[in-house]
Amino acid sequence: MHLEMPIGAFLACALLLVPLPWHWRTQNITTLSMIAWLFMSNFTYGVNAIIWSGRVHDIAPLWCDIVAKSHIGATAAGPATCLSLVLQLWRVATSRPNSMNTFALDVFLCWGYPSITMALHYIVQGHRFNIWENFGCFHTTYGSIPAILILYGPITLIGVLNFIFGGLAFFNFWRHRHSFAAGLERQKSPFNMRRYVRAMIVSVLIAIWDAAVIIVVDIMVFQDGIQPYRSWADVHFDFWRVAQVPIVHMTPHEQILFPVMWWTVPASAYWFFCCFALGDEGATEYALWYRWILRIFGRTDSSVSDSVELQPSSPPSPTSITDIIDIKPDFDIASSHLSFDSVDDL
Repeated sequence: MHLEMPIGAFLACALLLVPLPWHWRTQNITTLSMIAWLFMSNFTYGVNAIIWSGRVHDIAPLWCDIVAKSHIGATAAGPATCLSLVLQLWRVATSRPNSMNTFALDVFLCWGYPSITMALHYIVQGHRFNIWENFGCFHTTYGSIPAILILYGPITLIGVLNFIFGGLAFFNFWRHRHSFAAGLERQKSPFNMRRYVRAMIVSVLIAIWDAAVIIVVDIMVFQDGIQPYRSWADVHFDFWRVAQVPIVHMTPHEQILFPVMWWTVPASAYWFFCCFALGDEGATEYALWYRWILRIFGRTDSSVSDSVELQPSSPPSPTSITDIIDIKPDFDIASSHLSFDSVDDL
C-alpha cells in the first residue's frame, strides 16, 4: 500500500476543518464552498487510495458512481469559486455594494454551475467509470466536441474571466491607490490595503494554478485527438462497462501525470490552510482555544492577552470580501482543488 496517499488526503481533510469555525461565523459562501469541495475531494481520494491499493476490482460500484460524478463537480467548482472570489475583489475596488443579486451569483458559481456540469456530463460519459490501480475510481469523458462545449470550454472561459476581472480589480485599485486606504478607513472596514494586495496576489496564483491544471487535464483527455460524436447510441454503447486499469497497462506519461494530478488535490488543501489558518484571525482563534482548554483544567495563562475575548465578535456582512481577507488570502481547486478527468475513454 502507498501509505503516503491516504495519509496525505486525510491530513488535508483535517487541516481544512481548522479554519471552518470562523468561516462559518462569517457565513461567506465562497470560502465555505471551497472548504466543502476540497474536503469532499480529499476524503474520496483517501478512501479510494485505501480500497484500491494494488487492486482494480469493482468492489464498490455505488460508491464509484457517486465519486465519479462528484469529481466532475469539483473540477468545475475550482475555477468557479475562484471567479466568485475575484468578483468580490472587483466589487471592493469599484465600490460596488453587495446585494441579493451578488449573493445569488456567488451561490450559482459555487454550487449551481458545478451541479449543472455534473448533470450535463452524462452526455459525454462514454461508460460507467474507470478504476485505476492505487488511485481508485474516476469518471470518464468521451473526448469530443460536446465535451469541449459542456466541460472544458466553460471551465476555460471562467479561467479567462478570472484574469479579466482580476486585472480590472487591480487597475481600479492602482488608479485610486492614494485614496483607497482612506476610503476604507472612513467606512470603518476591517479591510486594508495590505490585505487587499495580498488577496490580489493569491487570486492571481489561484487563477494560474487552475489554468495549469486545466491544460494538463485537456492533454490527458484529448491525447488521442478529438473523437467524432456520431450519435448518442454510439457514445453510450456498452455504457455499464467498468474499465479496470492496472499500473502495468498505463502509458509512461500517464504513470507520471496521474500521480501529479492526484497530488494537486491535497496540495490545494494544504495551501488553503496556510492562507487561512495562519493569519491574524487564526492566531486569535488559537488563543481562544488555548484559554478554553486551560479553563477546563482550572488554569490560566497570562501570556495570552486578556483583550482576547472568548465570545467571537458579531459576523460581518455574509458576502463581503472582508470576511475572507481579514482571515488570510484564499485558495480554490479548489479548485484547483481540483479533481481531474480520467485520461481517456477506455
